[in-house]
Amino acid sequence: MGPKRRKGTPFVSAVSCRLTNTTIKQNALDGETQFRTISAAVEEFNLDTIPIVYTDSSFLAETCGCEIKMTDNDIPSVVTHPVKTLDDIARLRIPDPTRDGRIPEFLKAARLLSERYPNRSKSAMSVGPFTFAGQLAGVEHISRMTIKNPEFVKKLLDFCVEAAIVLSEAFIDAGATSLFLGDPTSSLLSKKAYAEFSAPYTKKFVDRIKVPASLHICGNTSHIIEEMCATGVRAISVDYPVDLPSIVPRVPSHILIIGNLSPVGVLRNGTPDDVRKATKELMDKMRDVPNYVVATGCDCPFDTPFENIKAMIETVKNYN
Repeated sequence: MGPKRRKGTPFVSAVSCRLTNTTIKQNALDGETQFRTISAAVEEFNLDTIPIVYTDSSFLAETCGCEIKMTDNDIPSVVTHPVKTLDDIARLRIPDPTRDGRIPEFLKAARLLSERYPNRSKSAMSVGPFTFAGQLAGVEHISRMTIKNPEFVKKLLDFCVEAAIVLSEAFIDAGATSLFLGDPTSSLLSKKAYAEFSAPYTKKFVDRIKVPASLHICGNTSHIIEEMCATGVRAISVDYPVDLPSIVPRVPSHILIIGNLSPVGVLRNGTPDDVRKATKELMDKMRDVPNYVVATGCDCPFDTPFENIKAMIETVKNYN
């Protein structure tokens, strides 16, 4: 028997819309469209893990009163932040995944994908508690409050983690076999602030759900690697600014390290040869790390060339 092949995980939600001639907006609004797009990506790129939730971290905040900006080919974003006081937090209600906002459409896509791929690994995306809090209160406001009014931040985080758990349980019921927790706003926190205001709530989330979870934080997370690992996740996914070999000694061997080709600098802007070269160089650096999974550092942009995604996948498949 030969050596076990490496897995490769390009994050391709946005770019996959082009496979079905649909827009990001159409996928964000309609579960059947999302199902067709993700199915097309699974077949076109031979994905190891099926992403059963389209890359959109705004739909939970939308159910809690945030206004969303949605254009044809940009990921939906939160543009209003209604939570500013403790009274505002008291008025929040945990969304009902079966009827609130766009969540039922995302669940529809998850169920359809689970029916089509019953025996495949399927990962649903959930928003990290601190990022969700930033959506509800505004990133600048929540950052200030970590210093001025920690009680406000922690009360809001208590709500956010419960809402994220309810949402994630609905995706598990719809067929998700793992969860991908996206928490980009946490990269703005210092090591001390992350340990106080983010990691404990991520751990609470992980402890409560019934499937393995991966934690992705955009940006340079070199200063919080140990804290990320201590949340109980099965894997940490790191963005391209992180020097992967330098974090290997800091990550326990039972936790996967996922990353971290540049989705813009390499995958979108490079040629297929550039992608092959960068992928091989990264794999060479991590050759002796058994808990390593090759991936892009974040989601590939909408206009990423398909041939570049295929070049990455083929390089991983043929690597020995």
